[in-house]
Amino acid sequence: MKTFTTMMEREKENKISMAYGLGVQVNPITNLAIDVSYEYSKLYDIDFTTWVVGIGYRFLIKGVTHDSQYIF
Repeated sequence: MKTFTTMMEREKENKISMAYGLGVQVNPITNLAIDVSYEYSKLYDIDFTTWVVGIGYRFLIKGVTHDSQYIF
């Protein structure tokens, strides 16, 4: 059973963390998109970094535009 004191101590341990990211999308040709993005965050003493690379292709089927993206 938790006491009021231990609950207060745990409440003091709460931290606010910060994250940031940067991304770019380019269209080298009309129907092709290339995405690259980076994100960094830190939670307690653990650093998290993420890189994402994606390719998207836009094609036309019977007058309807459809976007397709693949993320690596």
